[in-house]
Amino acid sequence: GLLIDSEERATRLCSTGLDRICLSLDGPVPEVHDSIRGIKGGFEKVISAAHLLKKNRSGGKPKIYFNTTLSKENIAEFKEITELVHQMKVDGWAFQLVHEGSNETLLFPEENILVECDAVRKLHHDMKSMKSKYRALFVHYDGFYDNFVTYVDDKEKLYLEVRKLRRHI
Repeated sequence: GLLIDSEERATRLCSTGLDRICLSLDGPVPEVHDSIRGIKGGFEKVISAAHLLKKNRSGGKPKIYFNTTLSKENIAEFKEITELVHQMKVDGWAFQLVHEGSNETLLFPEENILVECDAVRKLHHDMKSMKSKYRALFVHYDGFYDNFVTYVDDKEKLYLEVRKLRRHI
């Protein structure tokens, strides 16, 4: 979303024939998002990019999605992020969790960003609550949400399910 900073760029991107565009949104407020992304002003830019893309697309294409990486730094804001995504009226929202063995822990081994087990269980509860409120936002298939805690406990099962999901998108 950082490079979609003008009507012209949004129009050009929307006219390429893409099916969907995913924008990273890692917090419900600038302080959280910008801290995680390491880019001051990044939150405002991604929100602006979403507005520009929605304004300049034709016939609902391309679809506009937000993608969130949930870590120790933003998991407490899950409900607030969900509310923001809903308010933005995008076409959907996907998220993934930083947990032991995930790529993010390999990329940033010096940072303790792993989500603790208790937080995963709370997230699962919040996820079910928000999914019932805003079903259309949640793009993963129902089994992903229903079995979320199991996937975190059994990482190989999670990756098999993600691969299955990617074939359906």
